[in-house]
Amino acid sequence: MKKVLGIFLLAACTVVPAPAPQADTRTLAAAVDRAITEGHPDQAQKALLELLGRPHVELEVLLACGAKLAERERFEPARAVFARAVQEYPRSFEAHYNLALADIALRRFDEARAALEAPVEASKDQQAAREYLRGKIHEAAGEPALAERCFTAAFSAAPEEENYALDLGMFYLRQPIRPRHARFWQPE
Repeated sequence: MKKVLGIFLLAACTVVPAPAPQADTRTLAAAVDRAITEGHPDQAQKALLELLGRPHVELEVLLACGAKLAERERFEPARAVFARAVQEYPRSFEAHYNLALADIALRRFDEARAALEAPVEASKDQQAAREYLRGKIHEAAGEPALAERCFTAAFSAAPEEENYALDLGMFYLRQPIRPRHARFWQPE
């Protein structure tokens, strides 16, 4: 009888199908990108929801996935990915910076400021990048004096950064002409 029961238990164990293996986070991120590239937004959303539903996702995976979404101008889902990165990795400068970029694209300037103001250690280059992005926020929010100060600080900290120089120059070109000396503009 014991032998029959043992065979029955063995057979029962082999009949029950094993659960389908879950895709790893890198595979899910690749599936999001592939579905967007191929024009399947429902599949992309499904893969993204599965990715964000995981209890732990590597920082590199989140940053890469969010960047690919942002490149394709999918700013809401990119923001969700970067927000998850900030939640899981609160000390990551890149997570906060990219969240701020997504918020700027969505014209959520207060949220972008909050993301940049997080107490995160930053290198000299990252501090310059933070100032540069603050300048972008201030300019978009109609605060030219603050924008000028931030663009100038970023350019002064890293004059070799082409974007800092270009955006500072473009900022000046977009500003209305203001005479430096009132006597040039007074009628005679």
